[in-house]
Amino acid sequence: MPFHVDRHPSIPQAFFALAERSPELVVYEQAMISTEQTSDGNSPRTRLGRSYAEVRARVEKIAKRLHSLLDSSEPQQRVAILANTRPEWMEIDLAILSLGAITVAPYHSLSDDEVAYILFDSGAKIVFAENAEQVNKLLRIQEQIWKIPATEDRPSQESKIEIRHIIAIESVPAHPQIIQLEDVFAEELTTEFPLPLKAIQADDLATLVYTSGTTGPPKGVMQTHKNHLSNIRQVYDAGIVREGSTVLLFLPLAHSFARLMGMIGFLTPVKILFPAVFSKEHSRLEPRSVLRDMRELSANVVPIVPRFLEKMEEGIRSRATRSSLAGRALRFALSIAERSYDLRQKREEPTTTQSLLFRSTAPIRHSVSSSLFGPNFKFAVSGGAKLPVAIAKFFQALEIQVLEGYGLTETCVATNFNPLGKNKLGTVGPVLSGDIEQKIEADGEIAFRGPNISLGYWQRPTATAQSWTQDGWFHTGDLGQIDDEGYLSIIGRKKDIIVTSGGKKISPQALEEKLKAHSQVSQAVVLGDGKPFCVAFLTTRTALSAEEKVACEASLRQFIEEMNRDLASFETIKNFHIIDEDFSVENGLLTPTMKVKRKVVEQRYLAELEDLYKRTVKPGSSSE
Repeated sequence: MPFHVDRHPSIPQAFFALAERSPELVVYEQAMISTEQTSDGNSPRTRLGRSYAEVRARVEKIAKRLHSLLDSSEPQQRVAILANTRPEWMEIDLAILSLGAITVAPYHSLSDDEVAYILFDSGAKIVFAENAEQVNKLLRIQEQIWKIPATEDRPSQESKIEIRHIIAIESVPAHPQIIQLEDVFAEELTTEFPLPLKAIQADDLATLVYTSGTTGPPKGVMQTHKNHLSNIRQVYDAGIVREGSTVLLFLPLAHSFARLMGMIGFLTPVKILFPAVFSKEHSRLEPRSVLRDMRELSANVVPIVPRFLEKMEEGIRSRATRSSLAGRALRFALSIAERSYDLRQKREEPTTTQSLLFRSTAPIRHSVSSSLFGPNFKFAVSGGAKLPVAIAKFFQALEIQVLEGYGLTETCVATNFNPLGKNKLGTVGPVLSGDIEQKIEADGEIAFRGPNISLGYWQRPTATAQSWTQDGWFHTGDLGQIDDEGYLSIIGRKKDIIVTSGGKKISPQALEEKLKAHSQVSQAVVLGDGKPFCVAFLTTRTALSAEEKVACEASLRQFIEEMNRDLASFETIKNFHIIDEDFSVENGLLTPTMKVKRKVVEQRYLAELEDLYKRTVKPGSSSE
């Protein structure tokens, strides 16, 4: 049934309309960690749920206090949220928007200088901070003078960052600039404060979401109320969620993919399930805690990123290597499942024995799914980066539905999705609805037009003109293909295309996906721009001893030799180097959305790269 959330002119009007209509409906539930300890050392967990009536009161209280802090002479002021995913994030967001202000959302994991740049660029002077870690970050930022890098339209400069007020979500030590959110919630709410909802228009700016900045200073994508509401309607009408669905939300709400799912939960009859806040002092994700809540909360739909799925696959395969009875049974079940999947892909009829074995191992497959996602799980939605086909096949073989979608911050957010029951591995599916137009340009670049397409980049007219056409088409920078059924496949990034010294063009993502099919490879980066041939940096799934590394290198050489046989000579990988550390957000080699920072990897390991080329014999036909 269509849900026309975009009949409302603004996000807060859509929220308050639903709250008025269904005050007792539960908006969200959150896992809560008890201070008690059980005999096995684990803290028991309960659930806290809040209705629309309760959430509405909390939003109004935040808005009332925030209104007293804003400068009445400045329209559409920017207010930042520096926090990990939690219910208060969405409540604060709605409060900001209900005042006609603009939400700015830096990732909580960003360094001081990265947050300083976003606060400078956006002009946000009021910040909601999650805890002591984030508050201390802000206090340090305002004490220094920062070097602000140049953009196409602005020279480099030095600046102090003005922060007028900090509202702390968790309790922190008293400070003249700090307001405790718990004190705001304790205030009595009267009817004397009217929200300026009717003044907010569909085309008004709602939020600035900053890109990861892998190719220069981050750009603030300008998303309107109409952009968000249109996309919520497009996703809802596509059947990804429906009335009564539950969605687990653990991905960073600073990322547009997670925020879309959060808004769906707060603006439609869909319940959001939040994992527990593991620490009141820091914002770091605790994977074991999230995995426990993922299993125990057991949502119908789980938005997820490929890197998390890769780690899940590693964990399952690791359990299958154990010598215990359970380990051997899992190993056998995986073998049967993957063999049956291959037969289905080849459209070959299984033998009677194969069918019996597949059916007999169904309880093990079901146990794997339940141990990850719990009994209510229906499917995961993979977004944020390209899902490796090998990972998709692994979960498909286990009958765990992982449906890949696509979208960008600039398309606010989702444009494509693989429908349940019509999933095509290796594609991101057709467009969500008829009012999203897609096309492939002559050079292979994907472009979109529709009501969800954002306005452009904040204070970056040159960059905006480079990506948006005057008739409304946004050029994504991604290369793709559309099949006869309208399913889109992503080939790679236009800016990442390698041009060898022989003039041959290579998409590194396709080669990297092939390399990651090796059982030991965790991450792969293929390099070779301006060089006669390609080489690769690889990381392994587990730390290796010196002896294990020698064996791994031998296995990889054989694997790459076999892989190269199916490639054109100019595409082949001539040598590789194993990096001893895996890529992560913490070591600066992954973005907060788990994408590899290719240029950073190349620069950090430049000496190893140069040595790799020196040690590699250059074949005469390598660049032909």
